[in-house]
Amino acid sequence: MLKVLLIDDDVPMLKYVAQLADWEELGLRVVGRTYSSAKALQLFGELLPDLVITDIGLPQINGLELAAEFTRLKPEVRLIFLTCHEDFHYVKKALTLDADDYLIKDELTKEQLEDALRKSAARISEQGVRTEQLAYKEDVSRNADLLKESLIGQLLQGADPDAVRSYAKRLGIPWEYASFLPAAVRPLYAPVISRYGAAGLAPIRYGLYNMASEIAARYEGISVFRQEDSLLLVLNYRPTLAFNEREYLQRYWHELQASGRHYLHVELTGVYGPVRLPLASLGDGIRGLQQTGLRFFYRKPGLELLGVPAAARGTGDGEEGPPCAPVQLLEAQWQQLQAAVREGGADEAEAALSAFGEAALLQRIEPGELIRSCSAKLRLLELQVPGEVPEAAFYQALEAARYLEDLLGVLGAGIRRLLGTRRSREELLHREPKLQAIDDFVLRRLSENISSVDMAAHLYMNPSYFSRYFKRLTGENFTDYVNGLKMKIASKRLGAGEETVEQVALALGYSDRTYFSKVFKKYVGVTPREFRRS
Repeated sequence: MLKVLLIDDDVPMLKYVAQLADWEELGLRVVGRTYSSAKALQLFGELLPDLVITDIGLPQINGLELAAEFTRLKPEVRLIFLTCHEDFHYVKKALTLDADDYLIKDELTKEQLEDALRKSAARISEQGVRTEQLAYKEDVSRNADLLKESLIGQLLQGADPDAVRSYAKRLGIPWEYASFLPAAVRPLYAPVISRYGAAGLAPIRYGLYNMASEIAARYEGISVFRQEDSLLLVLNYRPTLAFNEREYLQRYWHELQASGRHYLHVELTGVYGPVRLPLASLGDGIRGLQQTGLRFFYRKPGLELLGVPAAARGTGDGEEGPPCAPVQLLEAQWQQLQAAVREGGADEAEAALSAFGEAALLQRIEPGELIRSCSAKLRLLELQVPGEVPEAAFYQALEAARYLEDLLGVLGAGIRRLLGTRRSREELLHREPKLQAIDDFVLRRLSENISSVDMAAHLYMNPSYFSRYFKRLTGENFTDYVNGLKMKIASKRLGAGEETVEQVALALGYSDRTYFSKVFKKYVGVTPREFRRS
């Protein structure tokens, strides 16, 4: 039986609708009725009905607003609206909410209601079938990906070529020819983070994999595999005078790059080669792609061919003479960037970041050192901004950047986020003076374990109301806020180097050093010991 919730502030109408239809014959059951929009929200959360029939003209929260909230809580819920008159504005809004019907109360008959109910029941049934089909496809896809991972694992372990070829054939990958050309493709992180945030990295990788697979279906011999942070492409081909494998792979690459820009708004980078590998050497070729690391850090992102000297490419920034200048040479530029972030605005920070990047390129700073330094120093900047908690996914992206251009783009996105957080915090303090009182109360009692109940009592507020009020203002609960504030203070004291970790922990109300280290890592991203070393 499908569950139905009825809502109407006209009690006689509510009873009339409840008695009008043969619910059980339609496979439906009325599980709740209410004339209150507030009660409706409560009932919906408790019952999670499949179908809601609601009056639009409710007091307090109207039916359209209720429906929008229901859809947020349960996207697949079906909706039927009731109203006293046909209003085009209401009809238009109902359509945007994908309602199944819009019924006029004064004209409502048993047949009209049951027709609307059948329509909703049919759509619920269709949704169920689609959901099952999608779940099945996802299971098949997930299993196929695991099997393909196993195939790459066999290649890397140097398994017998005939056994590998046979296993690939069972997966629908006909490696019939003698020669192979591997390639690795990954998105640049900066465009993804700037547009979608760090949380967008995983879905973008998944979307890129699907896109690459669809395009590969039009290119005979190209197979696509998912890696942790990249795609692996394998071209299997027969060497002939008429076939240029590099041009063929580049044609595929350009189509994938254009689709990535158009549909996902991402930029791609890649590396491929060596050419004409036998199956027995394909594992070594893939391993070589995985070990390119930061070899092309100071080049412009693009599609690189392994083993080609810079002179042959017409560039002066190739693999010869790897950059090795110490990162300390950039200290002056970093100080200028820090000052711009702390005291200036977006324009000053952008100019300082540009100067920082130009100096890194000119000095050819060792890439690994540069990345680690940028990560550590940005974390320090974040600790100076109240309420800002470092995102693990953001730092994973920053530390995985393979090009200077991408590193600077991710760093710039982090700095812009810091500036936005600081500005929002200043506006919030101006608008809500109580937040400053909260900060002052916590700072005067750093060695105590302050609860939301303590804070509410200080502000003469109900504890339950205070918790909701604080979450609404700051987007986090009070305990997380206090821990975050204490960890910022802990980082400053540890950085000064005058106290041990145990002394800092005790001063901030943490008697257990292990627990303190765990909390510190959650908010700062590294342990106290690692923080001191950096």
